Amino acid sequence: MDAGRHRRRGGGSPVYLTQVFQQVEGLPLYRYQLRLRLARALSLLAQYDDLTALSLDLGFSSHSHFSAAFRETYGRSPSEFRQTALHRPAGPT
Repeated sequence: MDAGRHRRRGGGSPVYLTQVFQQVEGLPLYRYQLRLRLARALSLLAQYDDLTALSLDLGFSSHSHFSAAFRETYGRSPSEFRQTALHRPAGPT
């Protein structure tokens, strides 16, 4: 969400818009954006061998920033999550 663009349309200041977003959604805009990037990471984990490249492609400043946010949200590192998800036995056929 580009708060400056919305302000030019007459929606108010970026600070006001982020405050309204938090009131409506119950979490700060930066947290919402972080959750979106981490959710995207889940769908891309199997496609990336290099998790540093994934983290940078998703807009994280570093692999360690990505890993820390991922672990905080999902309770394990991206490597651990990928290993568990990719080696899960197939369901009943």
